[in-house]
Amino acid sequence: MIEVHVSREVDAPLEKVWALMANFGDLSWAPGIERLEVIGEGIGMIRRVYMPGMEPIDEVLTGMFPEENRLSYDIPRGLPMPMTDYSASGQVSDLGEGRSRLDWYGRCKPLEGLSEADASKILEDTYVMLLGWINDSVTA
Repeated sequence: MIEVHVSREVDAPLEKVWALMANFGDLSWAPGIERLEVIGEGIGMIRRVYMPGMEPIDEVLTGMFPEENRLSYDIPRGLPMPMTDYSASGQVSDLGEGRSRLDWYGRCKPLEGLSEADASKILEDTYVMLLGWINDSVTA
């Protein structure tokens, strides 16, 4: 099992960043998505992400903690990386003066043939990209 943490400061207030993150059924800010299907609502809801040339990715909301500006989710089906037992969480913190910090945490087991170092690098690169998209959306 590997664990990864990536952080980024954002020139936007906590409220704006959290509003984007807390709307789990909306990924309009993430490029490359052909279609998004939302199944259910609240904890346990699934956002089924369709990307070109790939099987759908099911992201299941496992926790929503507004008092901590944090959410968590699992990907039980369609994980587009050679990993299993994937879970992640994102949190936004107030830095004051209209600035925030985003922290993304992930854990998973690499499939046979993928080293822990390579799996960690894949997750880190994915989270850097994800936090960049969030930053671009809230600062546009």
